[in-house]
Amino acid sequence: MVAARTINRRGDTATMRALLVLSLLTTVAASATGLAAPLSPGMVPTRHVYPAIVWILVIWVLAHAALGTVMQAYCLARSLAGRLTPEHDLDLGNVVLYWHFLLIAAVITFAIIGLFPAAM
Repeated sequence: MVAARTINRRGDTATMRALLVLSLLTTVAASATGLAAPLSPGMVPTRHVYPAIVWILVIWVLAHAALGTVMQAYCLARSLAGRLTPEHDLDLGNVVLYWHFLLIAAVITFAIIGLFPAAM
């Protein structure tokens, strides 16, 4: 997203659109991977509190990723409509800010999920 914003400010809208599509695909792949993590070991949230907590954390991150995907698609649609230009790119800037939040939240959440069992 940062690269898309930087490229857009240089006036290269075709590359910016390609980066937005790549970002969308990466988000979908990362979300599928995040969802597969608690499914792999067969963590049933109704058996114990730990699997329930893991599922809640994963759902929390994936809900935010879904919202981020909508925001990315919105920026792509505005760009295709000619409304997102190098001069008028506040939407893209806001989405980049949101993705900074989501990146930090996802890294911390999945690090805790992955490293906590090893610490026990």
